[in-house]
Amino acid sequence: MNRSVLTVLLCISILLPIHAKADEVVNELYFTADLTDIYGSGLGFFDPAVNTMNLMGLDWVGAVVLEDESERRFEEDPFNPGIFMAIMVIEGQEGDSTKWKCKAEPGGNFFNDGWEISPDYWYTIQEHGHVEDIEFKPNIFPIQPVLEEGVSILFQVDMKQATNFYTQEVIDPATVEWVGLKGQNSALGAWAGNWLPTDTLGTDKTLHVLRDDGQNGDKLAGDFIFSAQVEFPAGNEGGPGLFKYGAYYSGALEANGGVSPLDNEMHGTDHWINIKVGGQPEILNRFGVIEAVTGVEDREAIKPDDIRLLQNYPNPFNPSTTLVYNLHKPASVDLSVYNLKGQKVATLVKQLQQQGKYSETFNATSLPSGVYVFRLQTEEFCVMKKVILVK
Repeated sequence: MNRSVLTVLLCISILLPIHAKADEVVNELYFTADLTDIYGSGLGFFDPAVNTMNLMGLDWVGAVVLEDESERRFEEDPFNPGIFMAIMVIEGQEGDSTKWKCKAEPGGNFFNDGWEISPDYWYTIQEHGHVEDIEFKPNIFPIQPVLEEGVSILFQVDMKQATNFYTQEVIDPATVEWVGLKGQNSALGAWAGNWLPTDTLGTDKTLHVLRDDGQNGDKLAGDFIFSAQVEFPAGNEGGPGLFKYGAYYSGALEANGGVSPLDNEMHGTDHWINIKVGGQPEILNRFGVIEAVTGVEDREAIKPDDIRLLQNYPNPFNPSTTLVYNLHKPASVDLSVYNLKGQKVATLVKQLQQQGKYSETFNATSLPSGVYVFRLQTEEFCVMKKVILVK
């Protein structure tokens, strides 16, 4: 090919349009975090007068955050102590995924420097303009005082579908002689040792032995669920702790060139348990599996018999939405709308109403985008519904 032909082809290639990546879309994410389990004051609690929680990520991979960094802080629902909300707007390509998790501050008041113990949460980007309402219970734990009395916990691990992390080979549960348990808490060895059978020896052993023999707490011999009762003495550190298992069977010590060969469950993540007096008496894990985080229960699932507040429609809305409610007996009704600072922005109804079904329209033309709360109050009951205005 001569130089003139090459020049022509080069010019053509320069003039041809470059195929741009797929158009990026914008999604709005409305987060509701339930901290009621740890909400309070003093050591061992999430105290909103002292502590804060931020939404981290969403721009670690697959997306960018369009909000200012200051918007990452969760704000407490003024009507529901222990319930916190945040709104983030992200941009990315539809179908891509991004990840996030929460971090409490100051980190020194919390286990794991305030980061959630659970793996990152993933979000798949939807079509342009999509609004997602995400309710969850963060796996954040305040530092706990030492145990005032001893605690006994039964650790159990199901080996029926176990795989060796190093070799990725399925482990025949019938060949497993015992399962080792090592963890962050000092009673679990404080991660010391070398993941070898010798770690199980001595008074200060760093690897507890779980067996499937119907003894030491094992509920049924031969069911391939290996178990052991572990004692956490009074004065031991309380609160959450990371741990994992290791399977001992013929050939297990040859994996990874013999270096920490029994660290064969998983790497980069761990199981965890919250150790406290009156807490979880037993735990059942599956070898190599981190169980999914349980979502927050619907706080509107149970209603008083006297009143029913239905979800507004549409939701999200712009600029108007309709709210429907039922009264099962006459009542003095106050139906108002509040922002997340607890400020009233509108009063829709304030009068005595008879038994029956009612609907009210809320026009938010003059209000900014965000989360608002309908509050329906009578002499005996108060129920609320969260709504989303998107402009």
